[in-house]
Amino acid sequence: MITANLFMDAHVGLIAGRHPQPVEGYIWTDTVTDPLDFDALESHAETWIADVVKYDLDNQVIDTMFLYLSGLTSCTISFLKAWERKGYTLADNLVLMYHDRDTNTYVGQQWKS
Repeated sequence: MITANLFMDAHVGLIAGRHPQPVEGYIWTDTVTDPLDFDALESHAETWIADVVKYDLDNQVIDTMFLYLSGLTSCTISFLKAWERKGYTLADNLVLMYHDRDTNTYVGQQWKS
């Protein structure tokens, strides 16, 4: 379940089970069996956005969603394409979070402003 915290932010991981991440939930909770089925990946991401908005956030837009990436590029691109179509219903801002292995921290990159 994704919930907005006091500052109206959400921290979400792209794919569960790939790397430990400081998140409240994941977009893909099961193994991605066909990372080249782009239509299915985009559909999954779009459905995830709609479900979070409807069921977890009760149709409230949050300020910022922090998306912790996990290295599967086709899922990242599919999510970003879905975000371009439906992300405005979920959050005003999207920040992509990358793991810095040298410092064991995350570094953010604003997705469009």
